[in-house]
Amino acid sequence: MQTLVDFNSRKMDVLTKTVSQASQDQVRSFVSNLQEQNLKLMKDYFQLSTADQKKYMESLLVDFSGYLQEQRKQDLQYVQTRVNSLEQNNNQFKQETEQILTSLISIQAKRKITTKK
Repeated sequence: MQTLVDFNSRKMDVLTKTVSQASQDQVRSFVSNLQEQNLKLMKDYFQLSTADQKKYMESLLVDFSGYLQEQRKQDLQYVQTRVNSLEQNNNQFKQETEQILTSLISIQAKRKITTKK
C-alpha cells in the first residue's frame, strides 16, 4: 500500500513539474483557443436562438391570424342574426300598420255610411 502511495506521489510530482514547465506561450495559446471556441459557440447559440424565436413568432402570428378569422366569422354571424331580426321586426311592424290602417279605413267607411243615412 505504501509503495502504491509513493508511486502515485511520484507520478503527481512528475505531472506537477510537467505542468509547471509549460511555457507562457502555450498557456496563452490554450486560453486564446478557448476564447475562440467560446465565441464560436456563443454565435451558434444566438443563431439557433434567433431561429427558434423566429419560428415561435411565426407560430404566434399564425395562431393570432386564425383567432382573428374566427372572431370575424362570429362577428359576421352576429351581425347577420341582428339584421334578420330587424327585418322580421320591420315586416311585423308593416303588417301591424297595414292591419291598423285597414281597420281605420273600415271604421271610417262605416261612419260615412251611417252618417249618410
